[in-house]
Amino acid sequence: MRAVPKAGTTTSFLRVFNDENLAWLSGKGYDIRDLTIWDWILTAESAEQAAIRLTALSQHRHSNITAGNPIPTFVLLFLLRRQDFSSRSLRLLLEHAWDRLSHQRSLRGDAEGSAGSLQNKGNGVANQFFYSEMSEPTIFLMVVRFLRQARIVWPAAMVSISAMMTKYITGTSIQSDSSPGVFTEQTSARLTFQYNKMLSLLALPSSLNPFTSAIHHQRAQFCVLKRMREFQPALIVTREGCRGVVSVQLALKKTPREREWARRKALSWPPWKEERLGIDSDIGVEHGISRAGEALLREREAGYAARPWEDAARLLTGWDTDYSPTIQTRALIKRATFLYQVHAPRELLRLHHN
Repeated sequence: MRAVPKAGTTTSFLRVFNDENLAWLSGKGYDIRDLTIWDWILTAESAEQAAIRLTALSQHRHSNITAGNPIPTFVLLFLLRRQDFSSRSLRLLLEHAWDRLSHQRSLRGDAEGSAGSLQNKGNGVANQFFYSEMSEPTIFLMVVRFLRQARIVWPAAMVSISAMMTKYITGTSIQSDSSPGVFTEQTSARLTFQYNKMLSLLALPSSLNPFTSAIHHQRAQFCVLKRMREFQPALIVTREGCRGVVSVQLALKKTPREREWARRKALSWPPWKEERLGIDSDIGVEHGISRAGEALLREREAGYAARPWEDAARLLTGWDTDYSPTIQTRALIKRATFLYQVHAPRELLRLHHN
């Protein structure tokens, strides 16, 4: 016997697939079959299975333009919100995103990109228009969600994610004929916000080996900073961006020069430098400024006055607020929003000593 659908199920089905909704879908070029496919992808038991379904369908439809409509961007964005990611699922979706953006760039005849080798597949010119255009705010949202997953399961992917942002968030529309680097005031403000927010997000420690992974955070930040300098005029590094850079530098292990300076300090407090040999007199306090301390100096030179967060970070770089020496400490420092809620910022530092 054929199963008879329940009355509630039928009512819900008819309420969703009414004439108005079906007309809207048809106007966008989709139908019920597309909804079924989106549901099949999003309701997969695991993120890895969903990623495999999405990439397999996209590749099939890309190689055969008559196989169906392209998978819309929101499906990828929804998948990036799942909590059960693995490094393999993240890699699959990251490759898919590179492929999508690479083909989007091909609308302007640019065949560059990390996934550029995939562009020659398919049915020629028609496939250049297979993927719908992603706006820069949508790309930024996708990058932020990729970054959140990378911090959990694959910190090394942060470099590729940062490269994706610097390549495709440029302030010019994909279909615009305006000259690269020529922005309105509003576009410049948006780019400044997005790039500095990226520096701040890259400062959040990874869940997987946070200290070991700090080198990936640094490389990703360097990629962002390099791109900010290439804009004409160069984008401003805000206080938020400066703090992001300082936070990452504090999580890195000491350089040989920083270790040598630590060995020259006295065992008493404050730990001033001891001149054990005659040549030690030629070594001044400038040798005791760590990379994080240099970043704090650049922030001050940019015109940002020290606040409780900067005072707390300065203690970890090896110098107190009265310019007396302290012990340089490798640490994961909390975000500034917490430091403004109390009067003793030192109590809010989550220190991890080597």
